[in-house]
Amino acid sequence: MKKIISAALAAAVTISSTSAFAAFSDVSEYTAAYTAINELEQLKIIDGDENGNFNPQQRLTRAEFAKLVVMALGEEDVARALTSTSFEDCAGHWAAGYIETGVADGFINGYSDTEFGPDDVLTYAQAVKMLVTAIGYSLYADNQGGWPAGYLTQGARLGITARVSASNDTALTREAAAVLIDNTIKIPLCVAAHTYGTTTYSIKDGREGRDYETLLTDRHDTYIVNGKVTETRSMNKGLGKDEVTYQVEMSDNFDGKAYNKTTEPVRMNVGSTDAKELLFYYTEAIVQKDRTTDEYKILTITAK
Repeated sequence: MKKIISAALAAAVTISSTSAFAAFSDVSEYTAAYTAINELEQLKIIDGDENGNFNPQQRLTRAEFAKLVVMALGEEDVARALTSTSFEDCAGHWAAGYIETGVADGFINGYSDTEFGPDDVLTYAQAVKMLVTAIGYSLYADNQGGWPAGYLTQGARLGITARVSASNDTALTREAAAVLIDNTIKIPLCVAAHTYGTTTYSIKDGREGRDYETLLTDRHDTYIVNGKVTETRSMNKGLGKDEVTYQVEMSDNFDGKAYNKTTEPVRMNVGSTDAKELLFYYTEAIVQKDRTTDEYKILTITAK
């Protein structure tokens, strides 16, 4: 009996940690960045090297981080189409288009009008400033003292810097960058509106009649949902072999609709997750909608 109970407890521990399959062999599931790295890989915001490694402790350059932010903004096609650059030291650089996209979006500044330093090592403070600005909160940061303290303060208030501990001039690792970006894509956007010479700002937090918009929902058609897998193919032959039905009980404005325990379950593809093994467990899942087919795919899922 003791052996049976021990086996059951071990299975429960295994299930409780289920998410997407590990994307990179050099990223341990016990590291703080594990979930963030897997989520960003599923969203195609980050990738590994030619050997399939993520290299979590490798330091990032300013150009590399500019690309990651552009990918988080869902603007890769825009960046690839750009061939010219306003910085002399970025002419012919592989990241020139990403850097120019960042300039156009307003989250990138150079050392001067002609120098960006694309291959310089990125600092923690520089990364936080780019992310605060990318989601629209630069005015708030400027009102709190500007560069760098105001941006670090605002980044902390928004939750961008959660689970990352570093000083201003610390060289940012790929692991830390993944956590910062994963935090950022889930924060409500601050959107500026310009009317008759007046600029107003709206935080898209879903409150008081405002829409709910994050980079995750607005740029990647991806949502955080909580609920349960209610059916697999063994229970419903109408499902595909890689499909389940998922009862959304709570969400971050899942596809613009309100869901609760009484609404119709949603058919979803399990992707590379173990969602079928989590039948009837209460879970949190990150779900992406295909813009062409309107089908849903589970990117990550974790029992709570």
